[in-house]
Amino acid sequence: MRVSTGSLGSVIPEALASRHPPLYYLSLHFWTLINSGDSWIRLLSAGAGIATIAFVFAIGRDLFSRRAGLFGAAFVAVSPFMIWYSRDATDYSWAIVTTIASFYFLIKAAQRGGWLTWSLYIATSAAALFTHYYNVLFLLAEIPLFLLLWKRPVKLRAWLLAEAALAAVLLPWLLMLNEAKAYAQGSLPNLKAPPLRAFIDGILTAPITFIKGYAGLMGRGESALFLNGLQKIIIALGLLAAIAFIIYAKRYISSEIRRKLLVLTGFLFFIISLPVFMQMAQGELVAGRYYAVASPIFFILLAAIVSSLPSRLSWVISGLIIIMLVLFLNIERQGIYQEDWRGIMNVVASKTEVGDEILCFPFYNCVVAQEHYGDPDHAQNLPVKGGVVSGDQPQDVYLFPPDYVWAGYKSKLPDVNKIDDASELEQQLALEIKDSNRLWLVAGTGNLGNYPNAKVIEELLSDDWDLQQEWSFTPLNLKLYARQ
Repeated sequence: MRVSTGSLGSVIPEALASRHPPLYYLSLHFWTLINSGDSWIRLLSAGAGIATIAFVFAIGRDLFSRRAGLFGAAFVAVSPFMIWYSRDATDYSWAIVTTIASFYFLIKAAQRGGWLTWSLYIATSAAALFTHYYNVLFLLAEIPLFLLLWKRPVKLRAWLLAEAALAAVLLPWLLMLNEAKAYAQGSLPNLKAPPLRAFIDGILTAPITFIKGYAGLMGRGESALFLNGLQKIIIALGLLAAIAFIIYAKRYISSEIRRKLLVLTGFLFFIISLPVFMQMAQGELVAGRYYAVASPIFFILLAAIVSSLPSRLSWVISGLIIIMLVLFLNIERQGIYQEDWRGIMNVVASKTEVGDEILCFPFYNCVVAQEHYGDPDHAQNLPVKGGVVSGDQPQDVYLFPPDYVWAGYKSKLPDVNKIDDASELEQQLALEIKDSNRLWLVAGTGNLGNYPNAKVIEELLSDDWDLQQEWSFTPLNLKLYARQ
């Protein structure tokens, strides 16, 4: 939202600085010229979610059967995970619909060709790449899928021409990305291969995420989908049930359908495992939003298997799946206050008193979150103070001046005094919050690279402030202090 609120000329530079492609933000910029209300803004994502349902139906129908298309569309329509993004004012709903549209038109082009179909494939693929950088993994996975999914001879010339046209469309943007180095803050992280066990856990998290959404891990937030012992047992039992189910269904599934299911399963594994690997290689938790584009494929596979059973049995099982998804959706609605930044700002807005101040690490994220989820007219929003923490020592804390106002991702960083020891940090912190009676402290848990903890700040507060209450929104913590 922050990227889209400025002038038209600022949208692309701001998108570059925020490390996101510009398509969604450009669209949102023009969308908000009509109306800037919260419901209207979210309608842009809701429309993408509705279109996703239509594409899932069409893919299930074309690859398997009309019944598979209906089941897949129904599963997606009530999926808590998909509904989450269809109501959220972010680019992830667009990332999902553009990739599934690219997938659909690739299927149609492989089946019957035609310049119009190939043109639509190029357009939707370009839209996917201009919506989110992780979508490149989805489009790369489409290449072997295209070559393996159909037995009939593939018109390689038409496909190669389409890929060349897509590259030509992307070339100006790639040149512009070279200039983005001037906007990007920080350096590339040191990558290291994650432990195999953690990598497997991260992959097995995906089916739980697709089915349960973010509701099953109350208070842990969408960026921290770890598995506890009970969930691992449930996964093991679920895998055994799925294997038994597939063995039973095998008698009803033709060899052609089995081949398609196998290819799509490999495709699904790729578009889940590579984002998981890349996140863990950076020392971060598994964030479900980065493999959100795999969710429709997951439900298409599930629908294809269920629809291959005898008619009555398939309707019964699909009905049970829909009921389960709706139950999880109801739980997710009850847990709306456990949604990371949204939840934090809901709590702050509902409990703010005169004399409160908010101290945030990292500062920028808090500013954006308050604009998104705070008081709609900003009248009751607390001025955001704070800075950046990069470690556990006083020298790792950078406090911004109390009067600093962040104006966007391209904003010039404020001048900060170098902190040499704890006493100097304490003096600067005292100046930062000298007028506050109560203090809201927002910081990371330290489990996610983007959100380090602020223990050094908490230790200094402990002398003059009493901790009143705390809330966990992994990877974030919210704490309320009162002056002694």
